[in-house]
Amino acid sequence: MRIITLLLLFATIVQIDRADAEIRINSQALTDKGHLLSNVVVYYVITNSHGQRLGYDPRKQQGYTEIEGSYGITDANDIPGIKSSIKPNNGNHLIELIGDTLMVFGLDVSMLQNINGKDIKNFDFEGIVDNGLTSKFQVVYSQDPVHPSLTVRRFATPLSLKQDIALSYRVGWIENGEIMASLLKRVDVIEAAIVLQHSDTAKNQLAAFVNDVNTQNGKCIKDEAAKILLEDAQYIIEHLEEELW
Repeated sequence: MRIITLLLLFATIVQIDRADAEIRINSQALTDKGHLLSNVVVYYVITNSHGQRLGYDPRKQQGYTEIEGSYGITDANDIPGIKSSIKPNNGNHLIELIGDTLMVFGLDVSMLQNINGKDIKNFDFEGIVDNGLTSKFQVVYSQDPVHPSLTVRRFATPLSLKQDIALSYRVGWIENGEIMASLLKRVDVIEAAIVLQHSDTAKNQLAAFVNDVNTQNGKCIKDEAAKILLEDAQYIIEHLEEELW
């Protein structure tokens, strides 16, 4: 196990109080079948609610070590990937995975309560990135001293939804070009309705998009893509009023 230097990744290890929780993040590159790739790294940057960052951005060749009490490692126990641990603050955090080539990634986020050293909540996701493109996840931490809570969700906008559709087609998770084009056209209508503040149209088109994906799931759309697209759509549905605002 080795600590990555500032240029390559994160930070100096800082002792974390036993009474606090910590959030552990692990990213790994995968094949389209879900098998581990040992020669590809999926970098990410974590930003907390104070705007402090931890991680490495390959687009800028920039490492960040701004979150106190946090560290990053690579190739832990000879298992490739990037692993980090952060001391969270109350509120929203954003994980931004950054591609330098077309790749499928796995993301694991867990919360460990140091008082007993056990994972008390765990979230697993898959996604796709490409050179210069990102995939984002919203992490919400509640700093209750007795029962801290953690939720992790795929962060989505119409633009990122279109990106996930296109990349799913490129890795073979959407097997029909006409289906891809139809989904992209549907999202164009959703995006236009949001811009024009036509909330009813946006809601109806989002519902139709969900139906389209469910109809093709197991046919021209593989389960992996369906899960991503439905999570994207659900996030947009739940935050539609914010978008319209």
